[in-house]
Amino acid sequence: MIPPVEISYFDPASQSYKSIQSQPLLVKVAAAVKKAPSPQPPATGSKSTENMQGFGEFLQKHLEWLFAILIFSGLAFYLGMQNRRMKKNIPAPAEEKIEIPDPPLIRIDPLEKAKQLLGSGEYKYFYSELNRSVWKAVVDKLDLPSSQLNKQNIIVQLRAKGMDADTTLLFSGILNECEMSLYTPSYNMQNMEALLHQAELLLEKLQ
Repeated sequence: MIPPVEISYFDPASQSYKSIQSQPLLVKVAAAVKKAPSPQPPATGSKSTENMQGFGEFLQKHLEWLFAILIFSGLAFYLGMQNRRMKKNIPAPAEEKIEIPDPPLIRIDPLEKAKQLLGSGEYKYFYSELNRSVWKAVVDKLDLPSSQLNKQNIIVQLRAKGMDADTTLLFSGILNECEMSLYTPSYNMQNMEALLHQAELLLEKLQ
């Protein structure tokens, strides 16, 4: 009798290990019938005959183990196929979406270069840079073509945008001061700081 064979496997459906066992197999092996020795032919091919007889005796002695190996192999193949089918039926986990926040906006001071020139004592370049920064801020606000970029037209356009008279006067006053100071041989630090402060106020009103 071939004893029962037990095998353990992992069941993905229940997420646990299970064991199954085959039934004992009763094998009846009949005794070999003894025959009278037949006359042997001349010794031609005797070696191959001996090999065949040895192979037959090996099968008779190990027949139970051969049956057990065949049953165990078939059972293992069946369980392997079942395990693969169960894995295919398990849905893949959903991918988690990670939201990346937008980087904070960094505000650039349009008067930063003018402040640096004032701090380093380059007063003539300070007035030139301040004049350029004010013009750029107003042009960006109004979005005008280059053919309409004159002081009087910009004042009209600022009023059309709802800017009050103080804002337009502040704009024209800063430009006049910068243009005059470019040709003045002497500079006053307090006047330059006051002009820079006026430019800051104008840019705040334009935003």
